[in-house]
Amino acid sequence: MLHIGMQRDSTWMDKFIPGKKFLFYNQRKIKLRTIIILLYHNMQRTLEVITIIVSATQLFYTVAIHAGVGSVSRRPRPYGGRV
Repeated sequence: MLHIGMQRDSTWMDKFIPGKKFLFYNQRKIKLRTIIILLYHNMQRTLEVITIIVSATQLFYTVAIHAGVGSVSRRPRPYGGRV
């Protein structure tokens, strides 16, 4: 069953990993190979999550600046700006 799964995705593994044979037959490298496969298949979802996090962070900072947290130096100063 394990070998069927390995042969099924060996076509795209040829393109992405040069040392495929080494990973293929070295039992200690199976975990690494599985992680690489999972990362490859979840790359799109991971990029979407990162984009959402970045957008939320930018939105948060924008709101904070407009609320006055980061605009202390930009606020008009009293006494004609001399103080």
